[in-house]
This record gives sequence, structure tokens and C-alpha cells, in this order.
Amino acid sequence: MINQAIEKIEAEMEENKNPYTEIIGNYVIQQIQVNPQVAEAIINEEKTLAGSLEQMRNEALKVKQGNVAVLTDEQGFKIIRDYFEFENIKNNEIPEHKEEVKKINDDFNISLDDFI
Repeated sequence: MINQAIEKIEAEMEENKNPYTEIIGNYVIQQIQVNPQVAEAIINEEKTLAGSLEQMRNEALKVKQGNVAVLTDEQGFKIIRDYFEFENIKNNEIPEHKEEVKKINDDFNISLDDFI
């Protein structure tokens, strides 16, 4: 399922060559790699990168002032996550390893006096 989701996103990026599709596509692929459960939401045929861009445009129109509509990166990526219906996973953070790291840190105790 992971490969299928990545292939779908890569095909859409190739088909719709523009910098916005590439940014969103790379973000979605990164989320798939960090949290494989995201793949299930991505393979939904009704959800596309173009659709997520349209959703972002619609949200930007809500905050438009004059001829300008600006979203922060976090606002934009939240719209993408909401559109594809998956949770936020921070870059390079793998949830199942957090407790393992904490356990290692709890067992590690050293003092400078140990080296004298």
C-alpha cells in the first residue's frame, strides 16, 4: 500500500508539473515515509494533489484582503492533511521510537567525576 500511495503521488506530480504540486507531493510522500498509515488515506482515488490545491485556494479566499491571500506554511500543510484526512507527523519523528529513546535516557547516568 505504501508503494502504491507513493506511485500515485509521483504520477500526479509528473502529470501536473508545477512548483505547488511538487511541494505538496513531496510533503505527502515524506508523511507516508514517516508514518506508513498515511498511505491508506492517500490511495483514495477521490483525493488528489490538484484537489488539495483547490482546497487550499478556497481556504485562502476566506482570508483574502484586496487582491492578496496569504497562508502560512503550517496553515497550508494543515489544509493538505485535513483534505487527505491524515494526522500531522513531524519530520523525522517516528512515534513508536519515543518510548525507546526515553528508556535509554533513563538508564544513562554519568558524572564528570567518573572520568577523574
